[in-house]
Amino acid sequence: MSTWLPATDFASLAQISDRKARAALTRSLRKNKPWRGTRLTVRLAPGAGGPGGVRYEVELSSLPLALQEAWKALQSPVETAASLRDDRNNVGHWRHHIIAPALVHEKWSAARGEAVRKIVAERHTGPDGKPITITDRTIQRWLDAYEAKGIAGLMLRARRDKGTQRVVISARWDGAVPFDEEIKETIAEALKTYIRGLHKEATSAALIDTLAADKLRQLTAARCDYAPAMSVLTFKVPRPLIDAERQFRNVAIFKKDRKAYEDSRPRIFRTREGLAPMQIIVGDVHHLDICMMRPDGAVAWPKAIAWLDLATNRIWLDVVLLEKGEGIRNAHVIASFVHMVQSWGMPSVLYLDNGSEYSWADFMDDALKLMRDVYLTEDRDSQIVRAKPYNASAKAIEGIFRVLEYTYFRSLQGWAGGDRTNKKTAKVGHPTEPFTGGLDELRAQIGACLTLYHSKGQGGASGLGNRSPRQVYEAAVAAGWQKVTIDPRELRTVFATSEVRQVRQGAIQFGGQHWTCPELSTFMASKITVRVPKFEDDPTILPLLDDAGKLIGFAAPVTRYGILDKAGAAEADRIASEHRRAVRDLDKSVPDIDVAAEIARVAAALPTPAEAAVLGTISISDQAREIAVALAETSEDRADRQRAEAQKKRRIQSARMEKLALALQGNKQ
Repeated sequence: MSTWLPATDFASLAQISDRKARAALTRSLRKNKPWRGTRLTVRLAPGAGGPGGVRYEVELSSLPLALQEAWKALQSPVETAASLRDDRNNVGHWRHHIIAPALVHEKWSAARGEAVRKIVAERHTGPDGKPITITDRTIQRWLDAYEAKGIAGLMLRARRDKGTQRVVISARWDGAVPFDEEIKETIAEALKTYIRGLHKEATSAALIDTLAADKLRQLTAARCDYAPAMSVLTFKVPRPLIDAERQFRNVAIFKKDRKAYEDSRPRIFRTREGLAPMQIIVGDVHHLDICMMRPDGAVAWPKAIAWLDLATNRIWLDVVLLEKGEGIRNAHVIASFVHMVQSWGMPSVLYLDNGSEYSWADFMDDALKLMRDVYLTEDRDSQIVRAKPYNASAKAIEGIFRVLEYTYFRSLQGWAGGDRTNKKTAKVGHPTEPFTGGLDELRAQIGACLTLYHSKGQGGASGLGNRSPRQVYEAAVAAGWQKVTIDPRELRTVFATSEVRQVRQGAIQFGGQHWTCPELSTFMASKITVRVPKFEDDPTILPLLDDAGKLIGFAAPVTRYGILDKAGAAEADRIASEHRRAVRDLDKSVPDIDVAAEIARVAAALPTPAEAAVLGTISISDQAREIAVALAETSEDRADRQRAEAQKKRRIQSARMEKLALALQGNKQ
């Protein structure tokens, strides 16, 4: 089990101040800087001695060997009392340990005097681990105390007021105000709440001093009429009272500086033990701190697409130089991934950022799942692991970048020193001299640096046990590990999506131009599925699939002919001939059917619909009925009806005339 030492113990071992110890551990953790030539393994862990209850701790095994031996020696109480804790009992035993050589001699004897002089002349370490000077008067006082009261006389006296609060806010304020303890405590709690709020907003220490003093003056004046007449110093808030609430600054860090919060928050600890090469690959894009010249003479900063094998710490870099205003795109990362796979083999799990340049990785998920049986890894919903935002410290590749930059790349021409706002320059006030070679030359020099990196042993948190990445990889190969390869041409087909296109006149449209192939010229369906490369800017061919997913052919951009070009006429005749042949073949593949006869046959076979009995007839009006009858008449029926109506009128009129004539004859008689 690892042993972790707090900064105070580290300071005692190294014989440096606590402040310098904390600074050294901070640089080791956040900047990966060595301490006295040794890279320390540092962590943040809960405990006293740091802000917010979190302190720096260093792993004992990462310290220089001399300090490790010194720490082990301090654990034995027989050899030294430095391992004793600084409490009442152990201080008494430590003092007894110091005066023990003198106690064996008689009081007031010359031998005891000589023993006391030897004790004073020796170098001593106090219970707190720090060097201490002891006078002969002190030794004599300890001897008298031991002979009078035994070991109890050597112990520190406990404070009578231990555990009790001696002042509420400050001695000056406590003595100046006329309040009882209850009111004082009420004001103190209100003041502390106010100070916590200031810390929560990341207010500077100097401003907190001013604002807290004014707040105390207001709280006092609300209950004391003569508070305005009190001295300004009465309301000065002691620094310990302000610093006691510093843990609330973590709120400001969380809200305003998310990166600092993520760097300092407690974490779990993982191990790479048992990983096989290529089991987990970490991908990232690194902005190189090297400037060079573009062909147009402008200064540019190359970028490196990186892949880290967590099991071996091998790293793969593809250096690219982008145009002005251009960023890393999926096409760049895919090309680098294919290069890496061709050399190293297929990985099982990819650990990537959430950046858009890695959106292609989801297309690889199914292919990576095939590697589960190879590496005997557990089933996951996805073989793609996305890093959380602001979580750079969780990616081992970030530390590798720093090692490469400050150990190897710093020797290259054009290196700016890791801070482009404060570049390393040959002349003060002048820009960094750029790399004078071309991109291929820079790649070659970086490749040489990587060769040295892979050959150098790594210890500490790397998990390699002072072996080099190459040694770890070769040991895995010797133990039987084998890589799994894939045809890069097949790998590229993974990064494609299916789109349906209309087939018009033997061609499809894609990317603003027409595409065709011999198979498409004879394709009879109106739609076809196109496999579109998702992250290639200028594809040269497009695979074509039918509705069943069967590969039909590969479309290419159409060839355009001049108006008088005879080759164009010949090609048009060929295409027309092929299309006619395809239509004839299609015609012969099915029987001829008389559709009209089929309709008549099916209609005749259908049963006659049932006729419903008439329940009654309704009419809207007489006029409507007459109109309806008239609309239903044919021209012949209308003529017959009109003749019948005329004859009926004549008969009625004739009958009326006869009746009138008979009436007239009767009157005459």
